[in-house]
Amino acid sequence: MARKQRGDEGGGESWLNTYADMVTLLLTFFAVLLSMSSVNEDKFTQFIKSFSSLPQEVIEEIINKEITSTETPTPEQVVSAMEKLFNQLVEFAEQSGSSGGVGLALADDVIYIRFNSAVLFEPDRYILRPGSENILKMIGDALKKSEDDIKLVLVCGHTATTNRVNPTISDWMLSGERAGVVAMYLEDRSGLEASKLVVMGYGNNFPIADNATEQGRQSNRRVELAIIGVKSIHAENPYGAIEKLYDKTKNPAEGGALDLLVPPYAPDTSVDTPSADTQSGTPGEAVSPYQDD
Repeated sequence: MARKQRGDEGGGESWLNTYADMVTLLLTFFAVLLSMSSVNEDKFTQFIKSFSSLPQEVIEEIINKEITSTETPTPEQVVSAMEKLFNQLVEFAEQSGSSGGVGLALADDVIYIRFNSAVLFEPDRYILRPGSENILKMIGDALKKSEDDIKLVLVCGHTATTNRVNPTISDWMLSGERAGVVAMYLEDRSGLEASKLVVMGYGNNFPIADNATEQGRQSNRRVELAIIGVKSIHAENPYGAIEKLYDKTKNPAEGGALDLLVPPYAPDTSVDTPSADTQSGTPGEAVSPYQDD
């Protein structure tokens, strides 16, 4: 009887190579899908280990690889540079104990800071009060650190119209020199670029309260900063965001910008009377505005 011819002997386990390749491709596919979303680490580990036919070192490498999310933050999640600066300034005002005489507001990437004049100056003088430099220093240093995000800083001085200690002093001059002193401090002591500072003296033309009352006059005697961000839509008109609050058809106390301040402040009526040895500093005198000079 003739011997049966034996068939070709092939590798009986060669199909395992193809199977392993397929499993590897599937694993890679699912790993990519999982990496595109946030997943629970324990569940992901269990998923990977379920492919027990893979070498242990391959499993560990996949598990230990960092999975990053591809989600794009929403606008609400992104805090602008001016918002961060605003929050920092609010914190500084609270820490300094001056929050009762300092108001802050943020609108359209413009930060508004309002100082009750009693916080900074002696009556009818442009010399800074002792202790007032602390809040200016903190604010100035914060502005310096955020200088790249700031296009312009407007320093605006305002006065009241009645009950002046020295009636010969010009409202224009007093408001302008007070604003100038604040700008000088921001430049000299905090190093803010002079090219980013603009000084404005408005005299008594923009009251925010009724001049018929002492409390209203104290509110009207003020210095304001308008810190304009580089991305602000009000770069050419920094007061554009609050123009409607200066409605000249209303009583100034009703149409002022006081309600914009966060937090609102009540003028400090407990400021001590200037001592007899206080430096003179009325407008026009060549006196240093800093107490320590």
